Amino acid sequence: MKHSVLFVFMSMVLFLACKKENKDNQDEIPGPDYTPLLIGSYWVYDHYEIDTLGNETKLSYSDSVRVDRDTLIRGNTYYVLTGTNHPVHSQYGIVSILRDSSDYLVNHLGSILFSSENFTDILYQTNSIVDQDTLYTSSYKMEDPVNPVVVPAGTFDVLNYKGTIHITHPVNGIVNPRYIHTMFAPSVGKVLETYIFLSSPMVFEKRLNRYFINNILYPTAG
Repeated sequence: MKHSVLFVFMSMVLFLACKKENKDNQDEIPGPDYTPLLIGSYWVYDHYEIDTLGNETKLSYSDSVRVDRDTLIRGNTYYVLTGTNHPVHSQYGIVSILRDSSDYLVNHLGSILFSSENFTDILYQTNSIVDQDTLYTSSYKMEDPVNPVVVPAGTFDVLNYKGTIHITHPVNGIVNPRYIHTMFAPSVGKVLETYIFLSSPMVFEKRLNRYFINNILYPTAG
């Protein structure tokens, strides 16, 4: 088995098309916006390595992500986020293409990346197969943590898009299953994200260092 394979955090690996039915009550008061997709907004994240004893090491690189522009795809308005995305790539480019669809955050492939309402269903599940060998299976579901999250940018109440990773051939000493988290705060967006390597017991976190949410409304594409 290839132990060097990286399990990449959810924003880069979600490929399953998912759909949500429209709500019957169109007059419902909207809840807080956990994914403010306003052009000109940006987020800067520091990276940390955490060992099995909980010791943390701040890494030398960071990520900067910006809502660059909007675009029309299949008649829907999406927002193009550009920046860097360690550990997937360190070069500046498109990080994701997203839209908010009735309390669901979806990408341009239709994959659900977050929900502020659905805490019951599995929103996404997948597996990784290399040379006809399944390396891992994963599923993602929302949860509402009891405690707030503390990152350099502040303390936030969050909702967590939690991934459960079942490794088919775990290396000795590595807990199985493993869990990864992507946490969103109202009016802020993503404040914390974890990622792992299949062959390492270490956990890595991206923590929000600073951010800016633009309050200027721009015209949509088209």
